[in-house]
Parts: sequence; C-alpha cells; structure tokens
Amino acid sequence: MDKQWLEICEKVAARGYARFGDACALQRHQASSRFLSLIFTLLASLTMASPVSAEAGKPQLPSLLLSEATADVATTTQKLTYFIDRDDRLTPSEVWSGALYAEMQPVSKSEPNFGFQKHSIWLRLPIANDSSSEAERVLLMKTNYVSEIDVWLKRQDGPERLLSQRRGSPFSSRPIAFHQLATSFTLQPEEQSDIWIRYRTDGLTSMPVEIHSDLGFATRAAGEMASNFAFYGVMLMLLLASICAFAITRAAIFLWYGAYAAFVTTYIFHRDGYAFQFIWPEYPALNSVVSIPLSAALVILAAQFTRVFLATVDTMRILDKVLLTVIALHILAVASSLLLDLELIRQVMTLSIPVSAMIFLASGLAALRRKGMSAIAFVLGWFGIVAASIVTFTAHWLDIEVTRAATLDTIRAAMVFDAVMMGVACVSVIVQWRRERESLMVEKLASAERNMQLRTRLEMIEQNNQMVEDMLDQSNRKVADTTHDLRQPLFALRAAILNLSARPGHNDSDLESIEASLGYMEKLVEQNLDQATEAAPMDASQEEPIPVQRVLDAVGAIFREEAAAADIELRIIPSCQMISGDTAEILRMLSNLISNALAYSGADKILVASRLRRGGLRFDVIDNGSGIAPARIEQLKERSARDQSAEQIRPEGKGLGLSIVQELAGKLGSQLEIVSRRGRGSRFTFVIKKSGNAASASSATAS
Repeated sequence: MDKQWLEICEKVAARGYARFGDACALQRHQASSRFLSLIFTLLASLTMASPVSAEAGKPQLPSLLLSEATADVATTTQKLTYFIDRDDRLTPSEVWSGALYAEMQPVSKSEPNFGFQKHSIWLRLPIANDSSSEAERVLLMKTNYVSEIDVWLKRQDGPERLLSQRRGSPFSSRPIAFHQLATSFTLQPEEQSDIWIRYRTDGLTSMPVEIHSDLGFATRAAGEMASNFAFYGVMLMLLLASICAFAITRAAIFLWYGAYAAFVTTYIFHRDGYAFQFIWPEYPALNSVVSIPLSAALVILAAQFTRVFLATVDTMRILDKVLLTVIALHILAVASSLLLDLELIRQVMTLSIPVSAMIFLASGLAALRRKGMSAIAFVLGWFGIVAASIVTFTAHWLDIEVTRAATLDTIRAAMVFDAVMMGVACVSVIVQWRRERESLMVEKLASAERNMQLRTRLEMIEQNNQMVEDMLDQSNRKVADTTHDLRQPLFALRAAILNLSARPGHNDSDLESIEASLGYMEKLVEQNLDQATEAAPMDASQEEPIPVQRVLDAVGAIFREEAAAADIELRIIPSCQMISGDTAEILRMLSNLISNALAYSGADKILVASRLRRGGLRFDVIDNGSGIAPARIEQLKERSARDQSAEQIRPEGKGLGLSIVQELAGKLGSQLEIVSRRGRGSRFTFVIKKSGNAASASSATAS
C-alpha cells in the first residue's frame, strides 16, 4: 500500500477521533489514536485501490451554523482546523485544490494559539446558512494587527477575498474601522462555504475568531470600548492626581509615579489597538516596533520609581545597584532591537518583565522589613503586577491555555490595582515625610532655643571677657601714663634736691619746686589709685574754685630748672582766672606738652599762657622750634607714635605724650588742637569749660 495513502488515512482517523472524542484526549492517548488509525487504514485498503480524490480527502467536520446572531470564540474554535506552512510556499490555489485538506488538524485549545511562530498559519472554518434568508455577518479576529493576514470566503463558485492586510497597510485600509481586525461577509440561504484565514505574526500567534450579526457586533464594540475607556479614565485620573500632587508637594516620587502611570496607559492603549486607530493610523510600521520601547520604558520607570520610593541610594546600596542594572539591561534591549530580530527581543521582553516585577516585589519586601507597614501598599501593588506577568508568561512560553482576553483583562486589572496601590504608597510616604518633618521641626526649634541660650551665655562671657580685657588694658595704659607723667616731676625733684645739697643757704624757690613736684606726684598717684580701685570720682561742681595761677606756678616749678639747663626761655604768662574741679588733668596735659617742647621741638623759647574764652579757659603751649609736618599731626596723637627726628633725639621715649593729652582732653570735654609750620614752631591748644561757680569767682576776681 502507498506510504502517502497510509499517512492520509492516519490523519483522517485522527480527525475522526477528534470529531467524536475530545481533542485534548487525542494528545494524551496516543495509543488509542494509532489503533483507530490502523482500523481506518484497513477499511480504506479494502474499498479503494487508487489514491483518494480531493473531495474524498476533505475532512467532513460539521459546519458552523449561522442561524444564531453570535458565535463566540469557544463555538468557532470547535469548528476550526489549522495547518502551519513551515516552508511558506503554499498558495491559495494549492490549498483549494485539496492538497491541504488532509493535512489540517483541529485546534485543541480554546482558541487558536501556536506560541511564537514565524511561519504562515492557515485556519479553516466551515460555515453554513441554515435559514431561509440571507445571512449578513461580521467576522471578528480578536487581534489588533499582524504582519500579514488574508481572509477568503471559499464558495462553490470560487473564493472571495474578505480582508488583506500587510505590515505597511494603514488603518484606513481596513474594511471595518475597528481597533481589532474585522470584516463582513454575506451567505445566501442554505449556502455552505469555508472561511480561510492565512496569517503571520512577529510575536504570539493567538487568533481568537468570532462571528456576529451587524447589531451584535455594534453592541459588542460599544460595550468593549466603554469598558476599555473606563480603564483609561481611571488611569488618567491617577495621572492627573500625581501631577497635582507633584505641583503641591514638589516631591520627586509623584513625578516618577506620574511617568509610570502615563506609560502604563500608553502601553495598554497600544496593546488594545487604539494607538494605531487614533494616534498613528497612517504609520503602521510603528505597530511592530513600538511595543519594545514601551514595555522597556515601563520597566525602567518602575525601577526608578522603586529607587525613589524606597530611597535605595541611601538605605539599600546593593539593591540600588540591582535596580540600576535592570534599567541598563532594558535600555540595551531597546538599542538591540535596531540590530537584532524583533521576535527574539519580544520573547526576551516577555521573560524580563516578570523577572523585573519579582525584583521590585523583593525590594518592597526588603523595605517592609526595614520600614514597617509604610511599604505595604507598594508590596501589594507589585504582587498584582507579578500575578499579571506570570499569566502573560504562561500564555507565551508554557503549554498552559490562557486566552488572549483573559491575559489582557488580567493585565488591565493588575495595572489599575498597581497604580492605585502605588498612589496610596506615595501618599503614605508623603504623610510619613510630613510627620518626620514636623518632628524634625520640633527638634530644630528645641535645638534653636538651646543654641540661643548658649549663644546668650557665650555673648555674656565674651562681653565680660572683653570688659576684663578693657579694664586690664586701661589699667596698663594708666600705669604707663602715670609712669610717663611721673618722670618729669621726678627729674625736677632730683634737680631741686641736688641744688639744695649744693647750696649752703636756704633757697625758697627750690623748696617751692620740691613741694610742687611732690604735690603733682601725690595727686597723680592718688587719682590713678582711686580709678584702679573703682573709687567714685568727686563731682567737680562740689570742689572749691582754685586759681589757675597755682597750676601755672606748679608747671613753672617743675620745668624751670630743666629749661634753664637746656638754655631755653620758659615764659609763663600769669593768670587771674579761677577754675574748679580736678586740676591734676590740666597739670598733666601742660606737663606733657612742655616736656615734648623741651625735648623735641629744638626751640629756644616756650610760652605757656591761659586766657578767658567764651564758656571756658584756653591753655596754649607755644614754641618757636622746627615744627611738625601737617601730614604727621594726627598720627602723632596716637599711642606710641613718634616722629623720626624724635627717635633720633631721645631713643628711650615711648611716644605717649600727645596721646595722653588727647585722651585727657576728651575726658574733660575738650580736644587738642595743633597748629604747626615747618621751621616756625608749633602751638598746642586745649579749652577747659568753666562751671558756674568758677565763672562767678573769675568775674569777682576780675572786678
């Protein structure tokens, strides 16, 4: 017997078994199938001695009756047979010649799904109009787009092409403007025919088929669009909520959540076929390539959202590196799609998505152990995504039957649940941040109060320390000033004592000089001692006025001998004025000015005078010496400031004379005025204000 005939008989026997038995049982009971095939083979060998004709080889499966308005996927699948053209050489004429009938096999699943398949797939659906009226129906193929598809209605008088779509066919070329492939056909009363579908895909080969009446199709289309756009509405609300939350809080977590929700919506919009219908209807080539970057963007944004939500950069460094690796791998997958086979990339993506979802779930579980219940919404959301990705992985890779509708519904439900949970997680994070911020604010306020108290105490300590330093500095200055001012009366006292010891007789002028010098020193020491011990100074208004001449006489007694020794004429103009208050400061000021004139001016005449001026007494010390440069006058008023000529004349000097006079003048409410010209001498002037009593005394004396 011919070997080809034996193979045909075996397949006919297999179809016969599938007709009366269960198609799935055919795969599980191979032995029974072979036995039945042997019986059919023997019967055929007894009845026929020549090869079978085309009509004899045509499987006699019952036709799908069109008396009902709708034939769903389950009903049509029971009538479908298929053939995979692995050589991609069959033409429609070869198929209808009968060569393919014996090769067709019944679809054993609830819908045609042959996994990833590059080859052309042929489907045959026998139909019959058992009514007495014309049947107008819509053939719906529940897929959005394929790389190639042709649909024929094979009548007895010849085939009628119902649909022809290619990779480059725009959406407008579809006979029915629907997001899924659909076409219409008409069957005459009592007419029997076959619907042939040949298609090829770049991915999963799922091809659920339904037949509807015009009204049934319109109702189904409206209901499906309503349910789908309800999903898009929910996702859009979540997206708008994330935008508003970001605008209010400026928290980056809402920005990444919004981007993730936007790409979830775009990805499902594309999977449903609405993107091709409404966004790029004239660019069908995008349908084949856009799914890869969209799915990769989903994973990338989900990974970044996880990094921001869980703060893995700061708390979980190793996990952060894992998430960055996931991002890098999916960027690499998108780049590889430009060079590698798209079907291969899609297969890899269907595997990487559930793996990535499990990584995100594991990240949430790790954070749940660290952060407690604040991450529970995040974990629940990724549980839903993991479940949906497992369903998708099962439909693509494992021989477990999952319908296309179930896959898409699971994805939508999981995405909505995930988006809601992630939104709740974001809100919980913001609430936690607010609580932590409030707690931190309380701590900052308490810390600020403590710092303020410490700062106040520190400022008080610094003030006290500065006060002590000022007191010490002032004390040191007073000691220096006193020591400086004592030098001249000591010199005068020494000279007077030497004169006394050298003269055998009594000399009243020497005694007056000694007494004046001692009085000046006692007054100076007593005054500085009182200030050092913080004794209260005597109110000048309570002192009795004294003659100015007494101060002038003391100055003359102190400096007369020194001036005579230096061959300098010291002229003191007598005064009849009265002055009240402490005259020690006036005596110190005149002494320093006369001492500087004697030591540094190079003069041969020095004049000391006082005269009445409105509101006070003016004291002048005038010399006819070398003078002072005008630019140096103000500098010489500073402490330890000396002229170059002064340093040459008296190196041991300290440069304190004019600064002492300046300080004492300020203390008495006056100021030191210096008028000097080079080669013409200098005039030093200060004014002492007179009190009421002194003025009266002065007036009485003048009268």
